[in-house]
Amino acid sequence: GELEHRRAKRFYRRAHKAHHISQISKLQLRQRKLKKMANRLAKTSNFSVLPERDVDGPPRKKIRLDDNAPPCQEPSAIRFEDDDPLPKTSPDVRYHISNSNRYYIEIRDWLSRRSDDPAYKGFMYHLRNHILMRLNGASELDDLDFTDRDRASIRFEHERLYQHKVLRVNYTTYDMR
Repeated sequence: GELEHRRAKRFYRRAHKAHHISQISKLQLRQRKLKKMANRLAKTSNFSVLPERDVDGPPRKKIRLDDNAPPCQEPSAIRFEDDDPLPKTSPDVRYHISNSNRYYIEIRDWLSRRSDDPAYKGFMYHLRNHILMRLNGASELDDLDFTDRDRASIRFEHERLYQHKVLRVNYTTYDMR
């Protein structure tokens, strides 16, 4: 009925208008395949997405990993079905990320699950150094020494890392054919 009509309209917006029928068919097929893959993944993996609600905001989704799951089973991205809208961006802006703080990972939990992985040793130290370099306009090649006080000045809101589904990057290409 009406919901299917709205769905077709959403696909039409994403298709080229000259050959929209075949493009809508391809988009629908792709969506069905992705949904089937997501259902298969949900049945075989040990993670779940648990909703959490703020006082006056929309439901938040917090990624939780079951204690028995190996680290490779953890989702590394927001699910296809989850919504993280990104409004239109001016072409003058170099990049645009959603302002949403709906999807997050608690840093301490995330790092505690990886305590045996040598790749995560000193993660917060290196992350804070990286942020300080970016705030100072330095590059990785610059030899800057930051103090513990400098690193302590970097605070993470609610001790969380936020995930985003979409990053829009605007750039110019020159076709030299």
